[in-house]
Amino acid sequence: MKQQLTTLFFLVQIFAFGQVDTVYLDANSFECKKDKAKYYRIIENKTTHFFVTSYYKNCNKIKMTGNYSSKNLETKIGTFTYYDSIGNINRIFEYDNGKRTGEWLTYYDYTNKLYLKQIYNHDRLVKLNTYYKDGKLKRDEIFQDTTRIKAECYDSLGNVIPFYEFDIPAEYDGGMAAARTFLASIIKYPTSAVEKGIEGKCFLRFVIDTTGKVTDVTVIRGVVDCPECDAEAIRVIQLMENWKPAVLDGKKVNSAFTLPITFNLGIDEIPLTIRWWQFWKKS
Repeated sequence: MKQQLTTLFFLVQIFAFGQVDTVYLDANSFECKKDKAKYYRIIENKTTHFFVTSYYKNCNKIKMTGNYSSKNLETKIGTFTYYDSIGNINRIFEYDNGKRTGEWLTYYDYTNKLYLKQIYNHDRLVKLNTYYKDGKLKRDEIFQDTTRIKAECYDSLGNVIPFYEFDIPAEYDGGMAAARTFLASIIKYPTSAVEKGIEGKCFLRFVIDTTGKVTDVTVIRGVVDCPECDAEAIRVIQLMENWKPAVLDGKKVNSAFTLPITFNLGIDEIPLTIRWWQFWKKS
């Protein structure tokens, strides 16, 4: 009886304070089905916060640990530590109630060598440094409020060289206005959707690679009951050319975009907004 009670108490503890959920994620950290997953994360209720551990699915090694203030995982608190697939620390970020704070450190992949150090104060960038693999300073930027008061770049010998921006996002030739015009000129409202009076938004994800080519177009959330709309949205995105690739610290990198395309029977214009972020590898 005592063993049964002990086991029951342990199970109650797990239910109340342990694992809340397991979520599977694709290569870009979007939720997906288990068979498509590259990673998975486990969320634990710690009464005052929710502790999240992400794992590499193929080897079950830890990818990330961090705390959130609520189950919806919107507000980060404290230290977030990220690891590569062989166990080296890849990044260490600090948050104060969702705001970036203190030192943010990023290391070269599969090494313990520091690549990037950023210092934040109440979500404002104060200082940014990058380093060569031998530890020599590559970039030194200092900010006061929103104004950059120092900006210097160095070669591998320590000599000052012409300054270049750290982070240049991918850009469609002519900007977003040109992107809207292009999409509006080629998109076709599926006949079946028109006949059924179907409207809605198709949310897409795609990658602009280092050559400026659109790759990996995927539907994140499609138009309800209209796979034809989703297929049309994919088609037009795949036809987009003339992208300038993103550049990070002088190197061209892949960058991921999310984009909603709206199908609305009463509107000829295609509402188009793009929110971008980058994923990249150091060299």
